[in-house]
Amino acid sequence: MEGGCKQLGIKTSPAANAALSAGYYREGVGYRPACANRGFCQAGCTIGAKASMDVTYIPLAIHHGAEIRPESFVTQLVQDTSGRIREVVYIRHGQEERQRCRFVFLCAGTIETARLLLVNNLANSSGQVGRNLMAHTGLQIWGEFKEDVRPYKGIPGALISEDTHRPKNADFAGGYLLQSIGVMPLTYISQMARARGLWGTR
Repeated sequence: MEGGCKQLGIKTSPAANAALSAGYYREGVGYRPACANRGFCQAGCTIGAKASMDVTYIPLAIHHGAEIRPESFVTQLVQDTSGRIREVVYIRHGQEERQRCRFVFLCAGTIETARLLLVNNLANSSGQVGRNLMAHTGLQIWGEFKEDVRPYKGIPGALISEDTHRPKNADFAGGYLLQSIGVMPLTYISQMARARGLWGTR
């Protein structure tokens, strides 16, 4: 990608990533080793060098007394007479459960956060909850090279360009980013088989 961008006059830089470059210890989390450049980051980091929730905030929360209740689907945020949320109602393993609370942090992502606020008639005095969302589309372009590039090694999204993010004299809002993505062997073979219409056991 860097070579192609240079020929086209497009500036690139190393992409920011949340992988450790050196071993790291944190109280309540433990020791996490440095990135070994295995390149399978998108499928999960087997050594914990990638800063995902399972090796950062979740163990830290448990260390400080949090209880994790997986497979819970929140349905209601119950308010008291003053309008404060005092109870969360959720479904877990097919059963309705309730949790009394003093504070609620609603961190359910773009869609689920808006859904919970709307179905519980919360925080929508502006009428804008759930509106003005923009889809994040992505296009992958694959290429073959004469030289050995070994895309399954190193950080997959290692290089980025923001030259097209806010292009001059554009007749549209926003723009797009260019980023390299290392392709894992299974992904590559699956795409090749699909492109050639291969199907079955052979």
